Amino acid sequence: MNKSIDYEALSSLKNILLTFQITMEKLLSMFLYRKGSIPEIEKALSNINNQINSELLRTPSYDKKKVNQFIEIYQRIGYINESFMSIVLAIQAKNDEKVLFSDKAVKEIETLFQNLISMLKNIVDYLGTRNSILLNHLIEDQARYEASCQHFSNEHEDRLAKGICLPRSSTIYLKISDKMCNISWDLISVVNIIGKL
Repeated sequence: MNKSIDYEALSSLKNILLTFQITMEKLLSMFLYRKGSIPEIEKALSNINNQINSELLRTPSYDKKKVNQFIEIYQRIGYINESFMSIVLAIQAKNDEKVLFSDKAVKEIETLFQNLISMLKNIVDYLGTRNSILLNHLIEDQARYEASCQHFSNEHEDRLAKGICLPRSSTIYLKISDKMCNISWDLISVVNIIGKL
């Protein structure tokens, strides 16, 4: 695989990540303010699936190692897309059923959204620079993010056990936080693969 193909594939990946970033911002608005369009988000995610398929078809087969790396990248992007769809459905259920979250739960989910948006911005920067210091920073960020997800989930389960949180709210909260943690894990997996290209 030559450099121009690497550049094209990374450029396409950058566009996908920018779409994820915009989608994350729209999901946050839907979560906080009940604003936004589910069909618009679903269309953006569907377009990503089409783009993934297109990129995989354009990947030449003469460098088997790089082909496998790009296939793994696009598989991870597919997993991220699935996690986004789960978040969309959870937020839609929250809004449609008028499920209330405590102020603490709202702040925790908002923090997870904001930190993931920041991580996506840094990953896009990394794609442009391939800077090893930024790579290390991203790996550390993801570890902190995962720890935050776990901490927030544990606190939320405690609130549920104490009767502060309702079961339906808890189900939606845990679905959103779990899928956001999955997204961060898949994103850092993509970054690690890119670091080896």
